[in-house]
Amino acid sequence: SGKTISIDFDKFESGDANILLILGLSASGKSTIAKKLAPLYNAKAKDLDDCYWDIKDIEDKKERKQKKLECIKNIFKSNKRLIIEGTAILDLPFKIVKEYPVIILGSSAMKSAYRFINRNIQDKTPLNIDYAIKKNFGEDYQDIAKFKEDRIKIGGKVQEFKEPNR
Repeated sequence: SGKTISIDFDKFESGDANILLILGLSASGKSTIAKKLAPLYNAKAKDLDDCYWDIKDIEDKKERKQKKLECIKNIFKSNKRLIIEGTAILDLPFKIVKEYPVIILGSSAMKSAYRFINRNIQDKTPLNIDYAIKKNFGEDYQDIAKFKEDRIKIGGKVQEFKEPNR
């Protein structure tokens, strides 16, 4: 939880960086912010969940993980201006993602879990409450906190993120 921050957002705004990352818990608003920012910065919003949907039918766990990482790495190889969002950012080695400007959403785990469950009900998606709670209060919460801490340590312009009014 906490405030939504950006690190080196000015580099994306100025065009010095072609990729902006958005990181946050499930259902914290990553896609919404990416879709709002994309037209303002002549960029394409890319949801890393797409990589999951492309490989979900692969039965072998190791092969599925490998294909997902390949998909994610291919997105990063693009020379287009992109706003990449998703917790799958955390699946990549820190040395790869540390270079990019990032927005880290400060949504609370409870609020995100509620939104996740509510969204699944609305979309009539099979509901896995245990998964929602485990993701938002466990793995992702800790991984995002560690990413934030490590990213701040290496430097860059850290500030509270406010959506641009353009």
